Amino acid sequence: MPCVLFAASPSELHLKGGTNAEMAPQIDYTVMVFKPIVEKFNFTFNCDIKKRGYYPQGGGEVVVQMSPVKELSPINLTERGTVTKIHGRAFVAGALPIKSFTLLNGFDVTGCRVEIWAALKCIAAEPGNENGILDTLHMAVQKSLAHIERYLLAKDMAAAAVRCIRKEIRDLYINIQSVREPDNHAVGTGSGIIIVAETSTGCLLAGSSLGKRGKNPDKVGIEAAEILLKNLKHGGTVDDSLQDQLIIFMALAKGVSRVKSGPITLHTQTAIHFAEQLTKAKFTVTKSEEDDPSKDTYIIECQGMGMINSNF
Repeated sequence: MPCVLFAASPSELHLKGGTNAEMAPQIDYTVMVFKPIVEKFNFTFNCDIKKRGYYPQGGGEVVVQMSPVKELSPINLTERGTVTKIHGRAFVAGALPIKSFTLLNGFDVTGCRVEIWAALKCIAAEPGNENGILDTLHMAVQKSLAHIERYLLAKDMAAAAVRCIRKEIRDLYINIQSVREPDNHAVGTGSGIIIVAETSTGCLLAGSSLGKRGKNPDKVGIEAAEILLKNLKHGGTVDDSLQDQLIIFMALAKGVSRVKSGPITLHTQTAIHFAEQLTKAKFTVTKSEEDDPSKDTYIIECQGMGMINSNF
């Protein structure tokens, strides 16, 4: 991304692989958190998720479009403000096993009706074929039950996350959308959740988790909620996943950037080391003196190199 920002013309990147995988921020994080914050450096980009890909198949497709800029502006993210909104997305995709069936009040059964209706049309077209009728109806019912089961799994993750957050934050509406990914928009089988907290000063902090075989959906939701609460407790303006991703942009910007964060991660330390080696930027990391001494909060400050796009 930094390379195409200083290119001579607009760029379009076609990226393929896993979109929601372990040991990395999910693509939802890129869209919901990274994008709006990094655009504060005075550039914009479009991130279009064509298809989601899950471990081990991968196969996801994302198209990123962006135009070059003359220079990047510095940022000042030092005021966290108060949390004003919490929202998120719990998703399931692929052929997850059916374990139980409970119909929720208000559940949208449109997809199930379509499957059953298609089966009935087949039955009407083949009178007298009892075995074929039973097989067709059985397959339609099984497919419909799987559709509902996947939706319920997402609902379980979302509900567990809300219960966990409610223990710490009681007076704020929490909206976590439950989503069953369309089969033609996903490769493989996967499930997970991301929860984002927005603050009065425009900060975005998140927590996320992925499901896997044998892992209770409640545990997935609780893990994401606990990560979010941990990121909110340290008082910083960015979460652990965003910290290191901002370093290269701070280094390239013209002027002084300041970011308040929680404990400095190893990824951030590594990013600072190499950014200073590759550019003329200078970083300092100091303990924040404005906060409660018991909080592990730091100020990452950078005198950017002021990279200029020679094509302008």
